[in-house]
Parts: sequence; structure tokens; C-alpha cells
Amino acid sequence: MLLLPSGRAVAPPKTSYPSHAWLAAILPKDARSFRVQDPKLAAALAEAGGVLVDDAPDVEIASASDLRGDARRGVIAVERNPRDGVVGLARVAARLSGPMALRRDIKAARGGLERRGYDRLQLATWDLGRSLRFGGDDQRRNLRERLPRNAAVLGDRPGIGRPETLLEAVEAQAGESRGGHIGKSVPGVRAGILVNVATEGVLRTAVGPARLQLLSQVAALKQLRSSAARALDDSLIPWTIGRGRVGLADWSLEKKLPGSTPGWELDVGLVGPALDFLVALHSCRGPVNERHSPADDADVAASFMDEARAASLRAVGRRVAVAVADLPHGFGHGDFFTSNLLVDRGRLVGVVDWDAAGPNRPPLLDFIHLWLTGRRKVGDLDWGPTIVSDLFPWARSGGDDVLRSLAARTGVDASPETLEALVTAYWLSRVAYQLTRYADRVERDAWMKQNIDLVLQEVAARS
Repeated sequence: MLLLPSGRAVAPPKTSYPSHAWLAAILPKDARSFRVQDPKLAAALAEAGGVLVDDAPDVEIASASDLRGDARRGVIAVERNPRDGVVGLARVAARLSGPMALRRDIKAARGGLERRGYDRLQLATWDLGRSLRFGGDDQRRNLRERLPRNAAVLGDRPGIGRPETLLEAVEAQAGESRGGHIGKSVPGVRAGILVNVATEGVLRTAVGPARLQLLSQVAALKQLRSSAARALDDSLIPWTIGRGRVGLADWSLEKKLPGSTPGWELDVGLVGPALDFLVALHSCRGPVNERHSPADDADVAASFMDEARAASLRAVGRRVAVAVADLPHGFGHGDFFTSNLLVDRGRLVGVVDWDAAGPNRPPLLDFIHLWLTGRRKVGDLDWGPTIVSDLFPWARSGGDDVLRSLAARTGVDASPETLEALVTAYWLSRVAYQLTRYADRVERDAWMKQNIDLVLQEVAARS
């Protein structure tokens, strides 16, 4: 479906767009009706419970030329991110020119809002993985935050006062759930969600389909707590301490852990503690009849694919499911790499971001992800090629001493055939995760070719 403006329709997306993370910081907490030019954004708001209207909305989100001025709040969102396929000097030039072009867009947006009668204009700027900030105060910003590639300019109709935003209301509700307040913090922009690292906890806020990240983490941590083995050091886990909904926004609050993330490269001193954690985590087992199979991941991924890709994925999933069926299954983190580890003075003090986690997973998948991402910086278009060039040859040669040691500790026969099957199972699990979380993946031809087609060709050639 989809469509707009305004032959209406809509319906997708069932997954979130990473670029929609800003919504909670900008939408009023009591906003319910919207006129939106972008059909993907309209679909996300409708999925969150918003009502799409043609006249007198609470909020209108459009380009400067399409604003009407009949809403309580007007918003113009602009972005200048490099496209897939732009490489080398051209990509560098695009990254540098993007912020300059964004300044022109912001100026035009201000003019458009003022012409339609909105006043008390505000500017919010951000980049993925960076803070979302209001205003032009550059003193507290690092260089990258001073050259953003994403922005929203917003204004309110005169005489109605500045409304409380969803994020402000979420912060207040989360604070009440803890008997006071969680402390002020600047929201960080993740794919689809905002994350506030406050003094009394880590707050995650999402509007629309991105709530899946919150719900999945809450459910996974609940399962882990119910099945936790004595060997697991639960001080490393950011247990959920609050959960709720305000207006169109869902939120979760988790225990704040000490430490900070190390660089992307895995430090040799962290290898031992990381392996100890994975062994303890794997020993946490749920009901045997609830095993998570590579065939399940293949079915999930296939539901997003065209017919030919779907058939190939399902065939691979069935074959790998048989190959790993008799291996010992256990709890898996699902996204175990250095950016999700917290370190203090060289010690592992926390493991965060559990929305991909769950019980009864095939063994070694978390270590495979750590091995792949801890040796080189892997961009989202490099992941599939690196699996083909590095992971499969590594598995077919029997892995290395570290892998074989971990395999012995988890009861796995580390034969080349088994390791190759586990690498394929790892790939299927990550594909399913990416497609269920981020709606843009299947729309990016380069992402699909590099991370799906390339690996499918390699697996087909071997089988």
C-alpha cells in the first residue's frame, strides 16, 4: 500500500526506519492527529496510534512549500546523508558538503514556518549514534555534532504556549516510577529510538514500530532472569527497572551499569572475561521444547524477500537447522561485540543492548559475531563480504585456538563442517534481526546485494 499526499491509504511499515528516532523529542505528548507528507513517517505514526487527517491536525510534518499553517505545531525534517554506493573521495566530499547543504535547508525551513504563521521556532540537530540537541549552542558539542546531517525545525501556532514533548513526559513518568526523577540527560540517537543515559538508569524511548526493540529487550531479560544459571554474574546485566507508555511513545528503563565502551577493536585483555561471560550465559537454558532454529530465522528473513531469495533462504535454513540440531543450545545475546561491552580499568563490568537476545540458541554465535567485528571495522555494506572472505575460510580451517577452547567449554565438536554450519546459522540470525528491526534494509539495493545475495551465492556454491 502506502501512498499519500493525499490519496491516503498507508499501512506498512511493520518495522521501523532508523531515521524516525527524533519523533519522541519533537511531538507534543498530547498530539493525536497528524498530516504528514512522507508516507513512511505517516505509517509509523499510524502504527503508534496516531490518526492521519487532512485538515486541522495537531501536528503537520511537511516540506516548506507544502505546509498549510493550520496545525498546533509545524515540523520540517531534513537530512543530508551520503547515499549507498558513493565511495572514496566522492563519499568524503558528500559527507563534507552534507552539513553545508543542511544549513541552507534549515534556513529555508525557518522561512517556510514563519510564512505559515508559526513562531517560537526551534532547531533540533543530530546524527545516528550522536546526541540530539536543540538550539545553536556549539560550546558543548564535539566537531561532528557541530556538523550534523539531520535536522528538524519546528514552530508553534501563536498564543497556545510551548507544549510538553513526548520525551519530556516519558522522563517524568519514568522518574515517578522510581519514586522521584531519573536525572537530566541529553538523548542519544540510535536506529529508531532515543536513549538517555541518566543518573538513575538508562531510558529508551520509541514511537511506532521501533518499540519492538524495547519490548524485545524487556522480554529477553525477563527470560534470562527466570533461567539464569548460578555461573552468570548478574551484576553485568542491565536489568529492566521500569516500563510504560505515554501518548504515542513507549519507554523502558534499565539499570545503569558502570564503565564505558572500549574501541571497536577487541583488546586481548578482554578476551578471557568475554569468553567466561559467554560460557556462563550459554549455560542459562529455557524449556527444551522452545529451541530457536536457523530455519526459524530463515522463515522470518524470507517474509521480507522476493520469491526467489525467499526460497533460497528457506532451503539454507532447513539444511543448517539439521546440521546444528544436536549441538547444545543455550541463551544467546544476539549482538555481542565491543560496542555493547562496558569496561572499567580493563575489567568487563557490563553487557548492554539485549533486544536480539533469547534462550535456546545454537552455540558459538555470539563469539562468531565478536570475532568478526573485533578484528576489523565492519561497515554495514562490508558485513556480507567479510563473512565470505574471512569467516567461512576461518571456519573451514577449523577456527583458531580461542574458538576451539570455547567450543570445548560449551560441549561443541569444532569440526570444520560444524563450524561452517554455525557461521551460516550466525548469518541467518543476523539477517533476520536486521530485517525485523530496520525497514530500510530491503529498500537498499546495495545492502541486499552485499549482505544477502553474496552470501547466498557462497553458500549455494559450497552446498
